[in-house]
Amino acid sequence: MTETGKIHKTDLIKLWQQKQFVHHIPGDDYKEFIIQVLVHLDVLVLPKRYSGQDETHVDYFLVPCTVKHKMPMSFLDDKSFANRTIALVYHIRQSSIPSALSFKLIGAVSGTWPIKETHQECSSNCPGLDESVLTMSPSEQHLSRLAYQLNIQSCRELIINLGIQLNDWEDIEYSYTRMPLIIKIMALNFWKTKNIVGRPNKSFNNLLDALKAVGDTRHLLCKV
Repeated sequence: MTETGKIHKTDLIKLWQQKQFVHHIPGDDYKEFIIQVLVHLDVLVLPKRYSGQDETHVDYFLVPCTVKHKMPMSFLDDKSFANRTIALVYHIRQSSIPSALSFKLIGAVSGTWPIKETHQECSSNCPGLDESVLTMSPSEQHLSRLAYQLNIQSCRELIINLGIQLNDWEDIEYSYTRMPLIIKIMALNFWKTKNIVGRPNKSFNNLLDALKAVGDTRHLLCKV
């Protein structure tokens, strides 16, 4: 890996099968979940494919932290570079901030201000999520943040109200014994990916209805 800058998925799985890792990374689902997290954090990088194949055909990952040399920039000095390459170059003054970045920063700060103001709780007149947001499908990050706010019992009740069978919950709980946060995250992700009869779509509306059904009125979805 240190010489080529890449690691094969099979080699990564073999590393996690060693005695010192097997108790912390017990199942194949958990291994796949960790790989997805590492890709999301750019610790591992999926190589781009231009032959029409999708990412499922990639059997190795690039490891950016093993790159020790800077990319040579001499090709920019080639006289034919401008004629062969379509490119946009921005020259920004040192004292300026791009307007798009400043607007996003202001929006992010102002959006969380009411919660920060009341010790992580919504104000009494908070209307909850907008209707346009409630119809959206929650991402893995949204579900992870929701899982962090639930205890095991409330998560169990929520999952059952979302249409997951009790034996599915017990299987997940058995697979990740003594890892409560992982149990909650895996259960919510299981709900998102499972085909449930009569419930084809998975949205924030489903989560809101299930939270109301279990009597949780803490506006947890406002924090995800």
